[in-house]
Amino acid sequence: MTEDSSTQVLQEELRSLERRAQAVRRGQGRSWTRNVAVQASGLSKQTVSGWFSQTHPRIPKNQDDLWKLVSTYSSWANERARRPYWEKLLENANISTRADTPSKALGQRVRDWTDPFALEVHRSISARGRKFTPSSLPAYVRRPHDDQLEGIALEATNGASRISILLGESSTGKTRACWEVVQRIPDSWNLWHPISPSHAEALALALDKGIPPRTVLWLNETQLYLDTPASSLGERVAAGLRELLRDTKAGPILILGTMWPTHWDRITRYPAAGGDDRHPQARSLLAGSETLVPGSFFGEPLEDLKKLMRSDPRLAEAYKSTRGKKARITQFLAGAPAQMERYLNAPQGARAIMDAAIDLRRFGHAPIIRESLLVEISSAAMDPEELILLGDSWIRESFEYALTPCKGVSGPLNRVPLTLDTSAPYRQYRVSDYVEQAGSVKRASLLPPQEFPYIVLRNVSELEQLRAIASSLVARGRIFHAAQLYLRASELGDYESGCELADILDFANDHTGAVEVARRHYDAGDPGSARKLVGYLYQNGQIEEVEEVCVREINRGDAKPLVALKDICDDCGDSVTLQYIEGKALSRNFPDLYYRIFESGDLNSNYVQFAREVSHRLQVSQEEAEGLINAEFEVIAPRLHLINDAMEEKVHELRSATERLQRLVEEDSSSFFHAETIRIRQRIEDLQKSENFTDARNLIDNGLNCGRIGLEVLDVLLFESDPSHLEESASRFGLNWEGGLIGPWALADVRHAYHLALGDDE
Repeated sequence: MTEDSSTQVLQEELRSLERRAQAVRRGQGRSWTRNVAVQASGLSKQTVSGWFSQTHPRIPKNQDDLWKLVSTYSSWANERARRPYWEKLLENANISTRADTPSKALGQRVRDWTDPFALEVHRSISARGRKFTPSSLPAYVRRPHDDQLEGIALEATNGASRISILLGESSTGKTRACWEVVQRIPDSWNLWHPISPSHAEALALALDKGIPPRTVLWLNETQLYLDTPASSLGERVAAGLRELLRDTKAGPILILGTMWPTHWDRITRYPAAGGDDRHPQARSLLAGSETLVPGSFFGEPLEDLKKLMRSDPRLAEAYKSTRGKKARITQFLAGAPAQMERYLNAPQGARAIMDAAIDLRRFGHAPIIRESLLVEISSAAMDPEELILLGDSWIRESFEYALTPCKGVSGPLNRVPLTLDTSAPYRQYRVSDYVEQAGSVKRASLLPPQEFPYIVLRNVSELEQLRAIASSLVARGRIFHAAQLYLRASELGDYESGCELADILDFANDHTGAVEVARRHYDAGDPGSARKLVGYLYQNGQIEEVEEVCVREINRGDAKPLVALKDICDDCGDSVTLQYIEGKALSRNFPDLYYRIFESGDLNSNYVQFAREVSHRLQVSQEEAEGLINAEFEVIAPRLHLINDAMEEKVHELRSATERLQRLVEEDSSSFFHAETIRIRQRIEDLQKSENFTDARNLIDNGLNCGRIGLEVLDVLLFESDPSHLEESASRFGLNWEGGLIGPWALADVRHAYHLALGDDE
């Protein structure tokens, strides 16, 4: 399919949908209908007009933008839109387009990158009594990691593709070190920094098209490319980068990246047994690639810094100000202390806005945050009387305070330039790395205002962010609120969120709700949904529907739902249901054939006996009966192979899960997080033994709010303090926002709260 035809198909589908929506809204013209749809979807008029242009049609930049318009029109047309269908149309248009569209960034020579700040190197503080040009960086002091990084870069320029991820805390000099080594890369090389339409999407598109040899891939904040909670895009990128590194004909390639240890740990950590392994490709890509960047200067580098202080007073000021803090030079140069001082001393309104940004980040929101979201959350965090006292101009004044530069570097908040996302018609901000990191620690045991999940529901439609925030809420015991976010993402077409929601509902004893969610994704053709649906149907006693799904899927060549049923029936000791459905799946004409002949006694005598019964049942000769049975064997044989293959895959998954669990235990036993969690749990146990249940509950609440303690710990405390307490009630239903127990709830309650938050009619 050519670019024109792929784009035309997408455009014609949009036009057809628009016409159907217009037909329902009788009496309204096309222009009026489109203008209202633009306002309802939150897109710009210019953006949408480009999608419908006859002469120069433009393709939507991302799936979320397209879905906003499609869902609006579909609701008007009383239609149920299928997001996977529209995503496929957009993917086809993008594939054909990028085949003929050169990438300017991929063609930019290393020597043409003269602005370090364009590559996200931190600006430096100014120095008292001396002026520096805005583009001036402080004198550079080499440290051991620079030698290691330079060696990797040299190997790349000599013809071997290499990857190096600089690993360190915020503002330790990771990006600056990458900038310094790039200055030694030959001028014949290109450098590319993919960021739009999103970091992961930009890199995925280029990998599909092909990245030319002698390219430096600048992946600052590498987690933005590899960690995509709502989709497998990050894994696709990781697999593409692995292939790029090992393909000798594609190289040489140099991949330079940076990460905080917390992001590294999340991506490279093996999941617990039975847990979803979301990063196998990324983990393999990153293995052995880390170059550690210390947070302090010591030894020879510190002596070198003292020599350079004479020519650069910024270094002198940093040294003088940080000697009592183990010479944290780079953090001071990046303005971190000044940013933190501005954050801690902020007026009430500005502090609330910065706290909102920090909370959104620690709960899983992407780095770039729209202004309206910050304003709503910060407003909810203050009392109405406080808002009145702040006056009408508090929002403008608060943003001005947070954006004001500190000693020549940015303030705690940064305004995101429109060049990073030209389609955004609203202002967007990013909290500084250091303030985010320090603020997250400071606010670890605090929850945002109780309106937080509802504000997220109203303002966030990006699947990855909805799913990430929902996961954070589950970790903090707010399961009912998480279910609403999962419902939102599920209705936007995210299968993974649907699975999470169905699991939550099933554990909360709402088996009917779990079936409803799983069936919606099954009907939409989402992969793996049949296996999930079978389990929920069985739990809800819908055995006939279990049979229908298992038979339908094995007819399609998928025996995994049947194997899943086998595991469930084995756990429940229900051999009768398993034999009945397995027999139906293997042979529709003779459901008892397999168990009568293969699973019992003497094969030959059972065959003869069964043939007699078929002859009598169907009033045919013995020879005809044997012919019918033999014909069924022809059908059963390949299906048995399907079942065996599915069972072998299941065994492999269990073996891998066991290995991951062993690695997880080994890693956890030596980690600070694990040690701290053990310490907190021991303290809780001691308080319980002394029957100091009040202090124990306070400690559990803090642990839950931090995401360190699970709800099962609370159940134990409640049972010990009051034996009449129903064990597992907290684990099943979670807590309300204030930390109190919440009663049983079901999908209907989740949907009611969800629509109430959105202001919709159910």
